[in-house]
Amino acid sequence: TLFKTSLDTFFNERVSPGYKDLLLSKANVLSEQLAQHILNFEKPFQELCQPQKRWIEAPFEIERAQRKFVGKIDRVDFLNATDFFVWDYKTGVTTGTPQNQIKKGKVQLWSYIYAVKAKIPDFNFLGGGYLNPLAPEKSILYLSDTLAAPIKLSLEALFESQGHPYRVLSQGDVAALLESCEERLKSVELVLNEKVFHPKPESNSECSRCSVSSVCGRPYLIEDTSDSAE
Repeated sequence: TLFKTSLDTFFNERVSPGYKDLLLSKANVLSEQLAQHILNFEKPFQELCQPQKRWIEAPFEIERAQRKFVGKIDRVDFLNATDFFVWDYKTGVTTGTPQNQIKKGKVQLWSYIYAVKAKIPDFNFLGGGYLNPLAPEKSILYLSDTLAAPIKLSLEALFESQGHPYRVLSQGDVAALLESCEERLKSVELVLNEKVFHPKPESNSECSRCSVSSVCGRPYLIEDTSDSAE
């Protein structure tokens, strides 16, 4: 109710009448979706796992030989002195296996986990993932097979009931992913040091939409895309 009242105030004071009804209706739909997410996902998760503390937008640093990577972690839930969940909020879709995500440069979640474990080496990743509160089917969540069976089964049931795709990872899986994240950081550091940035689109079709294609040095990709489109 307080959130909707704030929305009404904002739209009354700052939005022209022509757009007010349209934007307000969209905002109300989003607020209802968020309310359902809190009620149907966040509340059961809180009751099941009972986090002792939580980091929100927590700054982190990853020290390398010649570079320092900095950022903010969306959310970390600490269950106790050793176990944690890491979440990266998304509004779009996340797909693919974790290894393929890292291979394609989508290392956000894994860099978060890497940073937490670098800061607190004894801590143990129990789960988390790319969480889309507005479209659960676009999420991809993870659970560790080290979770106690009752909690693991309950979380699996929660994820399934809310339509969140998920994967179960072994300790070996997590170790391999963090190693891949380390290799990715090394390659980024090398590129930064050499100051040579080669474009590496995931598909040629992306080049046809690029706003700097004329200076990227790969015009043949645009030609290939045009030919294939015809």
